[in-house]
Amino acid sequence: MKKFKRITSVLFACCLLAVSVAGCGKSGGNAGKETTAGSAAATTTGETKAEAKKLKIALLIPGNLGDKSFFDGSKAAMDTIKEKLGAQTDVVEMGTDTTKYLATYEDYCEDGYDLIMTVSTAGDDVLKQVSAQYPDQKFINLDTDSVGFGDNVLAVVTKSNEMSALAGAVAALKAKEAGSNTIGFIGGMDIPGINYFLVGYIEGAQSVNPDVKVKASYVGDFTDSATAKELALIMYNSGVPIIYQAAGGAGLGVFEAATSLDKLAIGVDSDQAASLEASNPDQAKHIITSAMKKVSVYAVDLVNQYADGTLTFGGKSLALGLKDGGVGLAENKYYDALMSDEQKNSVKELEQKIISGEVKLSDVQSMSTDDIAAIRSKAAPN
Repeated sequence: MKKFKRITSVLFACCLLAVSVAGCGKSGGNAGKETTAGSAAATTTGETKAEAKKLKIALLIPGNLGDKSFFDGSKAAMDTIKEKLGAQTDVVEMGTDTTKYLATYEDYCEDGYDLIMTVSTAGDDVLKQVSAQYPDQKFINLDTDSVGFGDNVLAVVTKSNEMSALAGAVAALKAKEAGSNTIGFIGGMDIPGINYFLVGYIEGAQSVNPDVKVKASYVGDFTDSATAKELALIMYNSGVPIIYQAAGGAGLGVFEAATSLDKLAIGVDSDQAASLEASNPDQAKHIITSAMKKVSVYAVDLVNQYADGTLTFGGKSLALGLKDGGVGLAENKYYDALMSDEQKNSVKELEQKIISGEVKLSDVQSMSTDDIAAIRSKAAPN
């Protein structure tokens, strides 16, 4: 039996058509496997190729669900893949102990999954190792900034700076409305992947208010919501009216702080107001918008391409931004209620200028740590 936690549900029919494309280069049975099986019935638009092939797809999460952010969004994408494409799916929470990741990957490679997907850079060292170990297995990382993968890996790079630029514009406009030229940012860790969010946030904010300053703090990890809340309280109490968090599960602490002080926050990766609306409506009301990676859309599209035989691996990266519909801003009821028409038009104008190339954001992936530190320092309040 496996020693990691699965999210499973099994749908039985009188007879299961079990045709899977074994892609692991090593064979193995499915004994002890708990998976979710999608319906083989054709949809209203006809049976897709994915349904006909009964794809077996696993999502290995290098962390735990419940972040109300990208991990949960990735799980939602798998639900859609199961429901609409008829695939057999398995979602695995690998936790934060990276020493267990390799065994988990090997287990799934041995069990004949067509695609093994993951998300974030947290397990990329293991992914590089196991993809070399199983050269016939196909892997997709749905969001990473790592390079150097093998030919059997597709690495999706979402342009976090583009969506963060829109978040920065929202923050600057709301801060100006509140009589402030200072906005806040709380990241999980002071690492390049998180600072890509920060740089975009700064540049978007300064595109609508050149005088705006940005206070930045880091939690130290992506799970410590208590520390994130403490940092947010300090920031809000110093006069910052709005904070953008890019801190994974830890970022939930920012929402707690915003709610307790009746301030505004901006979510990340998924529509976090929508995620919290049922369980904590008070927090949802204080999340003006979220900078989103639209994994629930593009993950399904990638699986469709795989089923059609048109998806290219080759160790290449696939960059998705505003122009591709890979990222965007949550324009939900809270956004509509808290933003004036003039403010919304300003944000939309910036979005179109980024798409057209009229506004050019920094190429954050080519920037050095010193370059990023210089931008952060220049934007910091005196």
